[in-house]
Amino acid sequence: MAVVLILSFFIKDFSRKAPMRTAEKFVKTCPRYKIDVVFYPETKRITALQEVTIVNDKTDSFQELYFHLYPNAFKTSDTVPFPREEMNRAYPEGFAPGYINIKEVLVKSERADYEIEDTILKVSLKRPFKPKEKLTLTFEYDVQIPPSCGRFGHGKNTFNIANWYPILAVYDEKGWHTEPYYSVGDPFYSEVGLYQVNIKAPKQYTIAASGSLKEKVEQGDVVTWSFTTGLVRDFAWIASANFETVEANVENTKVTSYYMKGKGEYGQKALEFAKKAISCFNEYFGDYPYDDYSVVAADFYIGGMEYPNLVMIGDEFYGPGDFLEYVVVHETAHQWWYGLVGNNQIEEAWLDEALTEYSTLLYYEHYYGKRAGRSVYEKVILNPYRLYEISMTPGPTLRHLSDFKDWTDYSAAVYNRGAIMLKDLESRVGRGKLHEALKLYFKDNLYKNATGEDFIKALNHVTGVDWTDYIHNWLTATEALDTAA
Repeated sequence: MAVVLILSFFIKDFSRKAPMRTAEKFVKTCPRYKIDVVFYPETKRITALQEVTIVNDKTDSFQELYFHLYPNAFKTSDTVPFPREEMNRAYPEGFAPGYINIKEVLVKSERADYEIEDTILKVSLKRPFKPKEKLTLTFEYDVQIPPSCGRFGHGKNTFNIANWYPILAVYDEKGWHTEPYYSVGDPFYSEVGLYQVNIKAPKQYTIAASGSLKEKVEQGDVVTWSFTTGLVRDFAWIASANFETVEANVENTKVTSYYMKGKGEYGQKALEFAKKAISCFNEYFGDYPYDDYSVVAADFYIGGMEYPNLVMIGDEFYGPGDFLEYVVVHETAHQWWYGLVGNNQIEEAWLDEALTEYSTLLYYEHYYGKRAGRSVYEKVILNPYRLYEISMTPGPTLRHLSDFKDWTDYSAAVYNRGAIMLKDLESRVGRGKLHEALKLYFKDNLYKNATGEDFIKALNHVTGVDWTDYIHNWLTATEALDTAA
């Protein structure tokens, strides 16, 4: 994520769809990334030159800055962010390392001292970085892409390039957040920024990416793809020589479905599901403020994964069955909960995942009726959780990622029990009031990182009742369910 982009362009872009004052505030102070990339698929490698311009919008001065280097989690088979029992699925062709190699760091064009410890880069500054000051850092690096069918890696059809570049760590009232790449959950916490990313790739490759494609220039056997974004928390891209596409508009957004050759029927279905989801969530929560949204089939064994303006969907779901719709809708809901309204996914994973599951249920009720929505809720959320309760002693929903035993534990506590809480809450306050609270929560926290307290604040304001103890009890309890949902 950053380079100095034309401020007036972004203000104009956002004023059309989002509250002007909210967008303008973040455009003035957010990190700006400019990244020039060369992609070498034969050697599974990329090289990059990255500029990051940062404004110190805090009240503290800094002598060091911290950046996440997530690719370094893939260096060894002992550190990769996959459970041991899933290694064969994550690395179907066998393990090989992935990493990011930092060649040089410049601060204001002068060589800087830096240290790397696992997935964290600490840049030492020669003088304090004071409040309201602006600073530009330049990174030169290359990245080795592992043979991993996860967020970062490659399979037979796609290169999944996510969480791949030095990204500024969040600094808040708790200090710098330099958590590692946990193997359970989504271990990410980031601020919004503006991106300009130029990717040089062999011309047989199609690139799907966060943001909007502004230019595509062919020079011999190489094509340069130039993308820019609005206010987003991350930048991901997926490359394939086997992509076909279909696109359509929904309200103010162009939706593009990327799918593998020979799977056009399911690529079209993915497009329709995404269109319907955006239309539904625009109505329930607030308008999607971006021009582009991409749903991308990928060599991704975990199901689906959200990034700004782009979601990757496991290619195995592009076939008969109902799961494609559920995953596309769930990941699209994350554009609101995680993307537009962010949160610390390491400490409060429920805040985006539970809201996303609840939003997915809203979609089914909206298009197929309450009976169908109830059926999906019971089959996907309620009954699996009750089975989990029978076989395991449930842990609380509100836990740090490092406290979850495995993905089963995480899914039951965060996805299932979190959504059950919201359905129970809906039965108590009424659907209309809960939806009104979600709209207020969205409006008040657009482009911010919200907390559970922010959600409760919106809920209390709309209902006129204090739900603090109710939410706290649900999030911290371990006993069996006692719910009206």
